[in-house]
Amino acid sequence: IGTIATTPFAVVVNNDLKVNNLAEFIAMAKAKPKSINYGTAGIGGVNHLGTELFASAAKIQLVHVPYKGIGPAFTDLMGGSLQMVLPSVASVIEHIRAGKMHGLAVTSAARSPLAPEIPTASEAGLPGFRLEVWFGLLGPAKMPPAIVKRLNSELNTILAMPDVKATLAHEGSVPQPSTPEEFALLVRSEIDRWSRLIKDNNIQ
Repeated sequence: IGTIATTPFAVVVNNDLKVNNLAEFIAMAKAKPKSINYGTAGIGGVNHLGTELFASAAKIQLVHVPYKGIGPAFTDLMGGSLQMVLPSVASVIEHIRAGKMHGLAVTSAARSPLAPEIPTASEAGLPGFRLEVWFGLLGPAKMPPAIVKRLNSELNTILAMPDVKATLAHEGSVPQPSTPEEFALLVRSEIDRWSRLIKDNNIQ
């Protein structure tokens, strides 16, 4: 029916890692392949696949450490047994501002309103890299086109409301009004993108 919003990730490292920016992190990882452990909320989840996409784009090799949830990964990152995590900006910004971990970049095309001080990955050393979670509204197959059109129109009206924009911004999300056709293209392109990543990297 239509896209609702997108939200970026943050490339976050522990404070003991001697890097000041994303370019230095990538250089360190290239110099010592598989020396950097990254934590995720589980195998096949968005943190896992997103980090593998990042590693593929940066041409580096990292070691995956899956957890049952992102909270334990944060604990081990701050404790020093993990070197990197790729969480949502909203989930990690308070830890970054408290000085408990170091945010190197956000993965959106533009800087996050939640963390405007953190550069994008493209600005910080990985030109062209973009990774965002998207949310959309879907309905059952064979829904009459007139109903799809009406729902899409109402959705886009809602996304333009100031209080809705404010609520999304609080979660680090940006409204993404679209047509049903644009949303369908996004879904198809994402299936192709992640299927190729999983196949190319033999992710089980």
